[in-house]
Formats: sequence, structure tokens, C-alpha cells
Amino acid sequence: MQTAAAIRSFTAGTFDRIGARSGAVVAYLDGHKKHWNDARIVNTSATRADGVALAAIDLLQRRYGGDSAQVHTLGFSNGGRLVIRLIHEIPGALAGAAILSAPQPVPENFAPDAPQQQPLDCPHRTPPPIARGATASPPRP
Repeated sequence: MQTAAAIRSFTAGTFDRIGARSGAVVAYLDGHKKHWNDARIVNTSATRADGVALAAIDLLQRRYGGDSAQVHTLGFSNGGRLVIRLIHEIPGALAGAAILSAPQPVPENFAPDAPQQQPLDCPHRTPPPIARGATASPPRP
């Protein structure tokens, strides 16, 4: 699902409308083979997530202008895990982040090892329909 078109569709263009109203530059990145090199050690993708993100930020700033101190990132699911990786690997490039439906990997499977403070929003639906009390539950009938 990690394509720009899929995320635009999934969010019903919400972020495009926010950008249009606020003047913010909104970008949707495509994952490599529809997947992100997230924060898990077991993910063997050779794609450099931090390099891709920094190149995208640089390109967007050169093309559209904007304040480099106001770069925010948002990720859903595997893209949320990418955001977890980015806030650990390039915290100075981000003013804030939001993670949707993506838990941080357990310590023994977490690649970044230098924790950094970062403004972060982790919205989730309440109550979650499948996971209750941080455990997987069977779907409701």
C-alpha cells in the first residue's frame, strides 16, 4: 500500500486540502517496491530511508521554498515505522512527526540506537477494534 496514490486515496486528499489552505508543501513518497526500510533489524532492504527523506526534503525546499525548520513527517503502518526510523536517524531535519497505526519495534529488533527527543503525535482510534489492552484480539463479529 505504500504508494503516493494509495495514501492520497486512503486519506481522501485530506492533506492536500490542508496544504492548500495553509500554504504548506505536501509530498507523498512512494515506498521501494511498496515498502519502506523501517526501523526493524530484520528488514533487509538496502534502501537508505534517511537518504531518501533528506533528498526529498532538499528537492521540495529548492522547488517550492519553505522553512527548513518546519518539516513534519507523517506515516501510516509501515510508513509509520519509517517515521520512527527517521526521528532517530535525522532528528535535526524534522520539526515534528506523527505516527499512525505503527508500534515501535521491540528493542532487540530496533535498528536505530541513538534516541533523540522529538515532538510526536501518535493518534489511534479509541477503542481499537482489534487490539485491546496492547494484545491482539479476534475481530468482532
